[in-house]
Amino acid sequence: MLIRQYTNLTFLCALLFLSANVRADESLALPKSLNSLEAYTPGALKVSHAKSLIDYCPDNTCDRFIGSKNGRDAVLANYAFLYLYYFSDYYYLSEWRTREDARDQAKVILDSKDPVACNRSEGRKIAACLLIHAELSKTLKLYMVRYDEKKKIVTPNPFSKQLSEAELNDARMP
Repeated sequence: MLIRQYTNLTFLCALLFLSANVRADESLALPKSLNSLEAYTPGALKVSHAKSLIDYCPDNTCDRFIGSKNGRDAVLANYAFLYLYYFSDYYYLSEWRTREDARDQAKVILDSKDPVACNRSEGRKIAACLLIHAELSKTLKLYMVRYDEKKKIVTPNPFSKQLSEAELNDARMP
């Protein structure tokens, strides 16, 4: 009887351990659109599916992307990709942007969007339109995260504030 209880307890502990590992692996699973960036800067991307959050942290600062709670990870990842590809000022990204796999992924994301909603002529303008719309519809929030004397400082970094007036006007949907 005691051996049977011990065996059942061991089985339950093993089951809990495995299910915890599955959840951990799910939180680390990277959306497909971010694979080329992760390959280029390993470890800089952190994804939390439970919080609809993606952090890109190549150094002591991060670009943080937070999606709506009822949003899809792939959509948030696409927005993060477009921002990092077209707008982020991280020096680390300049060479990555010239790579064929990154260019191809940007094209795939832009080609999958509604052509009427953001009918623009080139990638950066289409991306700006999509990001502005996501921000206005509260589908996406951007933050800047930095560490100062081991203290984490999170500051809103609205995409609309990063564009010039002309770019902002051009990015608005017709």
